[in-house]
Amino acid sequence: MIDKMAPGSNLRLEMVTMEDIPTLTEVWFAAFTDPELRRLWPDTPGVRKWWDDANRHDLLDKPFQRYIKVVDPDTLDTNGRSRIAAYAKWDLSMPEDRGRRYPPWHEDMPGEVCDVFFAREENERRRVMGNEKHYCATFQSLEVRKSLTMMTPDLDTVATHPDYQRRGAGSMLVKCTGGPVPCQNCHRLRLECTFNYPESAVSSEPGDPHNLLAPTETLTEAGTKRRRIAAACTECRAQKAKCSGHRPQCFHCNRRNLTCSYPTLPSRRKSRQAGQPQQSASPESSSTCTLSQSASYEAESTLQHYARPPSLNTSLEQSLLSTDVIRQHLEVFFDHVYPLGYDFFHRPSMMEDFYAGKLPPILCTSICAAAAIFVSRSRESRIMSIQWAKEVDGYIFANLNVFKVLNIQLMALSKFQNFAYRQFGKVWLLISTAARLCVSFQLNDDRPLPPDADTATVIRRECDRRLVWHVWWMDKGFSAGFDEFTCLPSRWMRIGLPNPEHTFRHGLLKPTSKLSDGVEALASHDAGARAYLMILYSLRCDILRSTKEIVLESRRDSSPAVVAKAVATLKELRDKLTRFLDHMPSHIRPIERSMFSHSTTPEFSAYITLNSWFLQSSCDLYRTCLPGHARESAAASFIAKAPPDFVSSWRALAVSHALRLARMWEHLQALRSKGALHSKQTRIPIGLGYGNMVHQCTKTLLTARRYGLYKNLTDPITGSPVELDDETVDALCQSNVALLDDMSNIVPIIAVLQQDVKKMIETENHNRHLTVESPEEAAPVSSEVQRNTLLSRYHPLAQSFDADAKTVDEIAIQHSDSPQLSARSLAPSQGGDVSMADDSSHYQMQAPSDIYQPTTAHSIGLGQIDPGFDGPMTWSGFAENQLAQDYYVAPSQFDMSGELSWFLSSYLDSDPATSGVQTSS
Repeated sequence: MIDKMAPGSNLRLEMVTMEDIPTLTEVWFAAFTDPELRRLWPDTPGVRKWWDDANRHDLLDKPFQRYIKVVDPDTLDTNGRSRIAAYAKWDLSMPEDRGRRYPPWHEDMPGEVCDVFFAREENERRRVMGNEKHYCATFQSLEVRKSLTMMTPDLDTVATHPDYQRRGAGSMLVKCTGGPVPCQNCHRLRLECTFNYPESAVSSEPGDPHNLLAPTETLTEAGTKRRRIAAACTECRAQKAKCSGHRPQCFHCNRRNLTCSYPTLPSRRKSRQAGQPQQSASPESSSTCTLSQSASYEAESTLQHYARPPSLNTSLEQSLLSTDVIRQHLEVFFDHVYPLGYDFFHRPSMMEDFYAGKLPPILCTSICAAAAIFVSRSRESRIMSIQWAKEVDGYIFANLNVFKVLNIQLMALSKFQNFAYRQFGKVWLLISTAARLCVSFQLNDDRPLPPDADTATVIRRECDRRLVWHVWWMDKGFSAGFDEFTCLPSRWMRIGLPNPEHTFRHGLLKPTSKLSDGVEALASHDAGARAYLMILYSLRCDILRSTKEIVLESRRDSSPAVVAKAVATLKELRDKLTRFLDHMPSHIRPIERSMFSHSTTPEFSAYITLNSWFLQSSCDLYRTCLPGHARESAAASFIAKAPPDFVSSWRALAVSHALRLARMWEHLQALRSKGALHSKQTRIPIGLGYGNMVHQCTKTLLTARRYGLYKNLTDPITGSPVELDDETVDALCQSNVALLDDMSNIVPIIAVLQQDVKKMIETENHNRHLTVESPEEAAPVSSEVQRNTLLSRYHPLAQSFDADAKTVDEIAIQHSDSPQLSARSLAPSQGGDVSMADDSSHYQMQAPSDIYQPTTAHSIGLGQIDPGFDGPMTWSGFAENQLAQDYYVAPSQFDMSGELSWFLSSYLDSDPATSGVQTSS
């Protein structure tokens, strides 16, 4: 009995023998590299022997379990036998009849964790499936397990060696080969075949070797009930909407009173007999389209309907998003956005709800908008992401009277998108509103769970807990240490700290300490990096509050009593930082070995963020005594009256921590360039807040170089002496800039900030030998709010206030009188492509050679960007004003010669090869 995978393939299906047992274990460990699985089954000699014994016991003593394998006769293993490409284990029993699924755990395995995990898995299986048989398969990740519970075969394990993945080996293990009854797989496994082949049925193709049926609307070609429709109607296909398949009119067309028609398409089997190749759909390669292709297709469909007026009924509109696009954006969200602190969704539960059709459409749209910047750099994808963000914002503000936790989730996700695109006013209001809603729902209170709470209830409670902690630390970040800007004070957070990521994913949640318990209490339970990060944020807020009070007071009063009180306060804060570091476990400290080991864990981003913010918080404390005109430094008269030893040690500590921070980032980039980071992500997982840290760290290093602050430097982690010189400062500053390269290519705010840091380095290289430094150049101020509260130049309030600011309508009216023809315009599309706007809507203006004023921004189209960046840049406003109406990106007070417009215009610029947009002189 030999089955062929596809033309030209010699893979064969055979029964497993006792001699195959060691090879099965090798295939299992090669196939399953998921960190969660490796935590349950670490790759040690003892665990490999445990697997050998377990499979041998099942083959000999469990007749209701059947093993089959796929072999490659063209390739021989070390024993001279055909190499095993994949294998599957079928279980014909129910859990209560089977007994213990696995033998006693090996000592190398976390026995308690395994017992709890599999006990809860069986309870969840009983709750969902009852007495029905189902897929209980171990695939490439534990996270897809719940999504497979609606399948009918009783499959326990399927594993495919990486060398044979995406080649159809997995399909051979599970796919029905057709009649007559029994099919070949059922015959091989000695199963009761359910293949439905009535005598009156006529095969769809003459000479069909498998006697498959002609597929109908209700039955598949194997004769089983169809779970998905055979074909979507023309309207649903155009909208990429889920079609119900009803005839003569589907549900979607009936609801919208549209004409419903179904295309006439040749069957897949006719295409196969005609010799057309078909890609096999194996369990390990179920996705057949890339993210960028799906996003571009979705955007192209949306552009065709771009002229439709916007609707507030966004929940109805979002149903038009295709399942493939949503699924792919969900995966990207959990890989790239979730680690950045947006970890208030449970991935397995959300994927289960998605496949069951239970996710709110507006939540899907919000996740797609947040993840889109990581999906594709195409013009269509960017347009689509902005459209999605607009629809989410419209939903939020249209449903302010509806109090739901969903609204808080949407606000948090919208904040990410809006902050990336510099919508500072929206960000300020969204976080404030989300904080009020969290208090309204009492998410900040530790509510007891019901005694009979199941795993799903516990997970939902942890998601709510993580959501309120996310809103809290965002509120802390935007408050900048001032109580007046705080909407969710720390004293209101009476809920436990977040659970570690690995326990959250597996549902093994435990009680945790609270914020008021301090860092000392974290050692009493298995606290992860995220819990330590919450404690650190609270401490950093205290540092900012106290240091800003000292700096502002020093400009009014530098009497000895005030200086003595300030020095005592600063030393007290230093002791708190030292105490925090002493209570940090060694495995989460910023040590090179720990950085490498954390790269394979789900908390890699939290680990980097924790150590980066610890070192930055230390710099925030010690920079108060740095020389120069920095906004964060105390007045010169204050420093002159402070004890000399205190000032010199404080300056050395500020430079030492900035040096350690830059060294850590440099080492992180070195590991990545060598391919030593084992993270699933394609870029270093840094958040949007790293831009501010890079600016402050670089500024401190440049100050050290200007004033020669190279003495008495020590490593703040190890305590060993370190050296620093001008050449090292230059190299570290360039490394700091390079850290932002990945994010600057996809996030406008990081692109602008990176250019700002480059400009700061260039200016300091040119002016560092000058004895006098202009205070305005060292610390430009955009408003009295920023001056009076010592806000960072990148704080939303510092960026938003402008005495001469105009609304978008005022700007459009101002520039509507004397338009100039653009040097580059969008020509009418060719071949059915839709043009973005009429040529008459494009204007052009020249940016000034110095910092341009935000009032010059207006709603105009894409303009010509000179290929060289040496001379003045030609720009034509903010590109997204043309791409999505009413979506206005606020200009920066400190953009250098129009970097934001440069980023958006070059990033969103048309690609003649794909978009069909032409240019003309």
